[in-house]
Amino acid sequence: MGIRDIFIFLEINLGGYIKYLVYLFISFVITTLIFYGVLSFWNSESDFLGAYSPFGFNVFKIFIWLLLFFLVRSIIDKAINKLFNSKDYYHFVSTDWNKYWIFQGGVKILKNSGILVTDSNSGCLLNQYLWQDFIMEFDLKIKGGKYLSNTLNTGISILFRAHDLGSYFMLQISSKKNNDPTLKIIPHVRMFGKWEVLDTFDSTKNTSDLSSIKVKLVVKRGIASLEIRDLLNYRWLLPTHTEENHVQTNRPKDKENIMETDPKIAQTRSGVVPRIFFGDMPGRIGFRNDKTEFGIVKNLEIKKI
Repeated sequence: MGIRDIFIFLEINLGGYIKYLVYLFISFVITTLIFYGVLSFWNSESDFLGAYSPFGFNVFKIFIWLLLFFLVRSIIDKAINKLFNSKDYYHFVSTDWNKYWIFQGGVKILKNSGILVTDSNSGCLLNQYLWQDFIMEFDLKIKGGKYLSNTLNTGISILFRAHDLGSYFMLQISSKKNNDPTLKIIPHVRMFGKWEVLDTFDSTKNTSDLSSIKVKLVVKRGIASLEIRDLLNYRWLLPTHTEENHVQTNRPKDKENIMETDPKIAQTRSGVVPRIFFGDMPGRIGFRNDKTEFGIVKNLEIKKI
């Protein structure tokens, strides 16, 4: 495990306050070593641990130590950001794909820096950067053209705060086949490869042109706000726990029977409702569609809040 892997572990697996305390401790240790080293050089004949104990500092020495501490803290912040290649702003270009993205299935990169998302049950993720609160904007093409058929389901699923390809929040933007002019928003939670599907939100506005639409997702603290320009606004209060393999929608009678008898699904009725471990952590962003769904993403931009 390299240095970058250690910091990614801290970033994803520790809570925000714990992570902050770890970074403060690192800054404290480095500052103290530098300060003691300087004093030891200036006073080589003095007792290193006695004469320069923190309990014996005068006001001036404390002031100098604090200035040095904040300088070291600033340098560490910049070093960590550089370690992550962290940016306040990201714009997708096709050359990033092989360097920064991971994916499963049949995702393709188009010549115009578009991402054709289909046949990817687990999705694709921008693996290079981590975001907790951010603004994502992109153009979505879901009708017409060389790759998109009017006989297939079209849309895109947006992944965010993803720990990996098996654990993330997901907002599905769906336009069904047979020229249905409405859009549907379906929130999902995936954890360790298991799904919880929540209630579908149907747009109230119809549109005859879904060839290109503007999508904006704002994630801040525990709320994800999705805006599709001139079509809909959707707000999702992100859950803290999940019922694995639970589908919270109106279901036919035969599906209800399956829910009761399938042991993999029935086990979620045991009362064990796990906490979403990645819910309030920085994570990756990305997209997903299964093999019956098609969507093209263009002009992807992400801004840190």
